Order: sequence, then structure tokens, then C-alpha cells
Amino acid sequence: MKREVSISRAAQKRRVEEIMKARKMNKSERIRALFNAGLTVKKIAEIVEIRYNFAYNVISRYVKAEKAVA
Repeated sequence: MKREVSISRAAQKRRVEEIMKARKMNKSERIRALFNAGLTVKKIAEIVEIRYNFAYNVISRYVKAEKAVA
């Protein structure tokens, strides 16, 4: 799964750093924020230092919930 986002790599890197420094975000919130920033599930799992399956499950539930609202 990958969300298409058109921002520069430098802007994306800054956004990732902001998300990872945020103290009030739990892991699932970080995963969703990184996904919205345009990262792949694999890259998110590497950055957050979690298993791929956990990141995939969080994102798939998030995408399903978004579709249900729309």
C-alpha cells in the first residue's frame, strides 16, 4: 500500500522527523501519519522499528475506515 503524495524528498524527510519527534503520538498514530506523508508500509516499519505486519494491519484498518466514511 502506498498513498500518492507529491512533495519533495526534503519536505518528506522533515515531515518524518517531525512525526518521530512528536511526544504525544502513540505508535499507531505515527504509522498513520507516516502513511499520510507518503511512505510505504515497509519504510514505515523500518523507521518506527516495528514488524511489517503490525504497520500493515494499522494502515489497512485506517484505509478501510476512511472508505467507510467517504
